[in-house]
Formats: sequence, C-alpha cells, structure tokens
Amino acid sequence: MDRITKSLLERFVLQNHLDGIDESKAFEYFVGYITTSMHFQESFDLADIITGGGGDCGIDSITILVNGSFISEPEEIDDLILTSAYLDVEFVLTQSEISPNFDMQKIGQFCFGVEDFFKEESSLPQNDNIKMKKLIIDKIYNNSQKFKLHKPNLYLYYVTTGKWADDTNLIIRSEAGKNELLSLSIFEKVEFEFLDADKIQEQYRKIETGTIREIKIDNFMLFPEVNGIDQSFISYIDSNEFIKLLINDDGSINQSIFYDNIRDWQELNPVNKEIAETINNEGEKKYFHLLNNGITIVADEIIQTGKKFLLNNYQIVNGCQTSYTIYNNKNFITRPIIIPVKLISTKDLEIKNKIIKATNRQIPITDDMLYALSELPKKLELYFESFSNDQKLFFERRPKQYARNDSIEKTKIINLQNLVRSFASAFLCLPHQTTRNYKLLIKNNIKKIFAKDNVLEMYYLCALLNYKIETILKNKYRDNKYRPVKWHMIMSYVHYSCKEKLPRFNSNKMKGFCEMLIKEALDDISFEKKITMIFSIVNDVANDNWQRDNIRTEVFTNNTLTQINDKKRSKQANAHS
Repeated sequence: MDRITKSLLERFVLQNHLDGIDESKAFEYFVGYITTSMHFQESFDLADIITGGGGDCGIDSITILVNGSFISEPEEIDDLILTSAYLDVEFVLTQSEISPNFDMQKIGQFCFGVEDFFKEESSLPQNDNIKMKKLIIDKIYNNSQKFKLHKPNLYLYYVTTGKWADDTNLIIRSEAGKNELLSLSIFEKVEFEFLDADKIQEQYRKIETGTIREIKIDNFMLFPEVNGIDQSFISYIDSNEFIKLLINDDGSINQSIFYDNIRDWQELNPVNKEIAETINNEGEKKYFHLLNNGITIVADEIIQTGKKFLLNNYQIVNGCQTSYTIYNNKNFITRPIIIPVKLISTKDLEIKNKIIKATNRQIPITDDMLYALSELPKKLELYFESFSNDQKLFFERRPKQYARNDSIEKTKIINLQNLVRSFASAFLCLPHQTTRNYKLLIKNNIKKIFAKDNVLEMYYLCALLNYKIETILKNKYRDNKYRPVKWHMIMSYVHYSCKEKLPRFNSNKMKGFCEMLIKEALDDISFEKKITMIFSIVNDVANDNWQRDNIRTEVFTNNTLTQINDKKRSKQANAHS
C-alpha cells in the first residue's frame, strides 16, 4: 500500500473509532465509506453497509438507496411505499483487496456472488448481514409496481491499492459480469468500475471538501451590499447549467443540497404537474421564467470570474419542487429553459435561517415544522459546542459539516436522523419504531420531539448515550448480535435511572435529571456499571432470540419496560431491607 493511501486509511480508522481491527478489514470499511459517499452525501453508520466475512457472497459492502434515503431496515421500505408514489432505487456493492493486484478470478467471484445475491433463490451461504440486505432487496422487488421512473440501478466497485492500467482481459471479464446481471432483467443499468489507489485518494478528497460546482451565468445583476452577506445576485440561468448544480458525478440527483429546505420533494402534486406540463409544452416553456417564482440558493462562498460562478457548500433553500421537476423532466428539455435564481453567499447562520423562513412562507408551513428544521438545529449546534474537551459532541446540522475538521472523531458526530431516533427511544419509549422512516417518525411525533420549551439537556443526553453505546458495540460486541437492540438500550438506560415517571420535558426537574445522567455517562466506571445492567436486561428479554421479528416489536419494548420496572422494585426493596 502506498504511503498516501495508508495515511488516509489510518486517519479514517482513527476518526471512526475502528482501532483494533486488522488492516484488511479497516480497508473494507474505508472503501465502503468512499463508494457510498459517491452516491449519498449525508451521514450514515458504517455498520449498516459492511457485509464482509464468512458467507458474504464475495461482497464486502452493500448500500441501498431508495428515493434518496439510506435504507438499513426492511420497514423503511414499508414507509416509503405508503408515503411515496414511486421507488427510485440504487444499489452500491463493493469488493476490496488490500493487495495491489486486480485479480481476474476474484473479479469473477465478485460478479457471481452479486448475481446469486439478487436471484430470487440464492444458492451461496449467507451471513446475517447478507440476509438482512436480502430482506430489503426482496421487499423492494415485491413492490416493483412502484418502479415508475425506471428499474433499480446497480453500481459495482472492485477496489485495490494498486495502479489500474486498463487491462483488456479484466475489462472483458467485468463486461461479461455486467451482461450476466443485465440478463436478469431486474436492473435499468449496471455499472462496473475499477478503483485504484489514485482514484481512492481522489474520491476521498472530494468527500472531505464538500459540494463544489462551477456554472456559467450569462444574465445576472449584483444586489446592493448588505451587512452579513458576502455577495448576492439575481440571475437567469440556462437549464443545462442549472442541472449541473442538481446532480452528482454519476448523474443522480444530489439529495444533500436540499438539506436546509423546509419541504421535501412532494412528488406529483398539482403544482409539480403544472411545472412539468410547462417544461414539456414547446409553446409554453419559453415563458417558464415568467411563470415560476424561482429558486433561492445559499452558499458558504461564491467566487465569480466573469460569467463563471464557483459555488462552495451550497444549499437550495427554496425551490425544491421546481428543482426536482426540472431534473425528472431533463430529457424532455430539447431547448434550454431559463430559470430565475437568487444566489446568496453568507456563513451567518442567523441570516441563513431568516432567508429560509422568508422564502418558504409562500405555501403554508406549520410553526412546528419551521422550528424543527430551522430553529432547533441551530440551538442544538450551539449548545453542543458549549461543552469542552472530552465532553464535546457535535450535532451535524448540514451534511459533511465537520468532514474537513481532522481533529474531530467522526463517531462523536450525530445527525438529525439518529438524534430523533435516540430521543424517540429515550423519552417516548418508541425504540421499535426507530427503524421506520425517520421523517414519518418526526411527522407523527413532531410536537413532542421538537417542542420549543424542551430542555436542551435531553438532546445532548440522547447523543451521548448513542455515542457511548455505539462505541461499545463497535469495539466489544463485533458480532453485531446486540445491534438491533441499540435503541432499546438507550430507552432502558434512561428509564432504569428514573425513580418514578419521567419529569415534564420543559421542567427544571427534567433538566436536573438529564444533567445527573450526563455526569454519570461521562464517567467511564459509572457508565460501565449501569450499561452492564442494561445488557443483562435486554439479554433476559431476548431470551437468545435476536431475530428482527422478535426485537422490532412493541411487545419487546413493553417486555423490556416491565423488566426495568421489576429491577427497580427489586433494587428499592433491597435498599429498604
């Protein structure tokens, strides 16, 4: 392994708390992270993609993306089926070799293993991780009537630490593998790519630097100078140039640039149908810029050179519906349409939030939703930063927000998705629902999870327990047996610590309760003592049945709470005797 790749791998291991695993396994994690990030720009748990080991079908990692969401549980597909008009699916699979050689035989084994994995009746042995992915795959294809845009796309990556030299024999073998997979008639397209050390380094640097795009704008006007705004423009952008801002390198839509947008893609609602009809109507498309309210883009930095504009870490904060409709109808745009776009450069979060609120008031949005997706994340980000040294955790308000900071251990970063799941487990006793689509979890519980007067200590406690328990699972229980009950353990830790019922979420009593648990969890000896009790509780309730059908149920949650109450009563009785 060359010095640069080795250095990047060592940095990755350190940042992701993967100490103690051998170099070849660490390389599988590293490659899985890079290839997944090429298609998905938000945070994800590495444990949810790694499949390598005995019975892995020759596949080291499997990533499943549906409608831009990272899928780790079959139940998430159920939610998307209920809430979406279609399923837009991508599969990303890897085989990685720490050696510098591109091995013909191993390439063949990889292709054969992938083909066997996607067949209805697989013949190769499958480990638990492969079986879990198979459950998700089967659920997706059992709902193939939802493939309204296209069949799933499959991306295969064979990765080594060597130098790729366009070996004709290897290309022919990979093409044969692609054709065998296409003959299954279950994929729209199959891409097979060889990644060598140079490509690994290039892709890792791209991931770490964030979203950067350069476009050409012929018609623009500079807004007057305003305090807190570095630059701002009103512009009319050619649709061909605008689409460059919407897509990843592989041509898929970049979900992460809509992270600050209050509304997600609403699919084929009446407004979006009208936008699509205008785009597809040769007589009307020339009026598009007059009929559309336009797009608002906020970037950390805009560098203008003549008619070229370089946008660094940008977000489409208003215009999600228009952007998606343009993307979905791009093949029908035979002549470019003109799109009105505001471009704003600022690093001031308060100003950015004001822009988000103002530009999203055109269609009714509840104050709860505005607070949940705008105000609370800002407050949490600042609150988390108020802790010092070893106590500090980082709330990731925007994708890859801390990617360029080498001093931050990546396992100490928590995103909104896992914070919501932790909160719903700890304080709402809903660990069995956390595997569902977290947006649905928010929708059903928004007033409880994002109440304006909830004490902030609740959220930090959730993040801390997520970090501490995740660290134990990664370093002590690598067989993944306990991973399905992580959310139950977070619930158990909080409720075992509470003498009676939980205090009101907005009370000083809740603040004091959380502060007590935070202090305890930060002390390794105290935490180890209590978490050992928690492990014994979930062990008793599971009774050696760690199957998802047993764990992911309300019955399991209720049995866990019953066991917690029994332990507490026993503890209190012993204290009085």
